[in-house]
Amino acid sequence: MENMEIKDINSIEVKTPASNQQEEILVYIPNASVIFIHDMKVANYKTYYFKNTRNIDIRENGLSAQFANKEEASNTLSKRLQDRDYYAHEIIKDAMQTFNKKQFAESVNLLELLKNYNKDDVNAQFYLGMSYFHLADYNKALSHFEKAKHNDVNIFLQESEFYTALCYKKTGKTKEANVLFKQIVNMKLFYAERAAEELN
Repeated sequence: MENMEIKDINSIEVKTPASNQQEEILVYIPNASVIFIHDMKVANYKTYYFKNTRNIDIRENGLSAQFANKEEASNTLSKRLQDRDYYAHEIIKDAMQTFNKKQFAESVNLLELLKNYNKDDVNAQFYLGMSYFHLADYNKALSHFEKAKHNDVNIFLQESEFYTALCYKKTGKTKEANVLFKQIVNMKLFYAERAAEELN
């Protein structure tokens, strides 16, 4: 005790962590439950697709705006989609299966149903973005990735940022793409290596 140095409280140096980067990294900590359906990541399965432990029937009584007439709808959508007992949890399962099989046009149809029922469904937002990306409709993909990036559920945040940058690159917006790729590289997150490869 005799050798202890007593310092004035005002002379003590308080080291603050590099809060900017730490706060940015905290944004990426998953904030919702995740399950895998057909090897595809799905967030908030029970919250989105069940209500009070009951199936959610999201069939539309009318015709979806994406179809010109009933004949086009019945030709485009699977027979099961027209069934009166087709529920939200079945639609997400079928959407993940069609996406996994690279049937992107069909996954768009299924995911649009989920999006029309719940515009905040991050699964619909992200996988619509990915489906349109694989269909080379980068502007539509970008729109859905932006929604997924700003969703309160952050499960697809890293993926959405990376694919947003890829959409910019594919549409000739190299400057915007490089800014995002550099941010991803600097954050040293999952897509950092791939982002570094994409930098021009």
